[in-house]
Amino acid sequence: MDELNLSSLSLFLTEEMVIIPEELQKISLSQKFKNNDALIPHQKELVQENGNVAEIQIEDILAQVKGQFQKGIVVIHEGHELESSLQEFLLKILGAVNCSLKDIALIGADNIENMPESCIDVLNPNKIIVFGLIHHPIFEHKKSKYIITQPSFEILFADDLKDISENVALKKQLWTSLQSLFQINK
Repeated sequence: MDELNLSSLSLFLTEEMVIIPEELQKISLSQKFKNNDALIPHQKELVQENGNVAEIQIEDILAQVKGQFQKGIVVIHEGHELESSLQEFLLKILGAVNCSLKDIALIGADNIENMPESCIDVLNPNKIIVFGLIHHPIFEHKKSKYIITQPSFEILFADDLKDISENVALKKQLWTSLQSLFQINK
């Protein structure tokens, strides 16, 4: 489909359009345009904070996380920082599914809990992997551990990385789920 400019749109739209800030909060544009090339990496979203409308940009969120988010994968872990041994373990897991730190946004649960609720919508991820417990509205999508759910993106909830690193059975469960999430046939 060809791109439409304002003069082309005016041929179809005969009435004036007004955007009310309160209505922006109700409508999640990232959900409406999911998988649409019209979204650009510099997407902005307005949210209500303390009675004021604030603008959130992807750059603001990515500045608080590790990784470059090139493949649109969000990985959330318990706590604020990962111990170096657990980060190495995570990078091995990611390597097994052909991902590295440059492909993901690695976020500590403490960090995401301090971000606006719409931060996940602003990032518009393809996949989310949650290790451990977090206090964020995304946790509502959890049905069971190691089962992939698809609200508007694929999401996998798993045990804490420390528990997985110490338990062979959990490693096997995680690997089985990751094969399904990343469509790996081995």
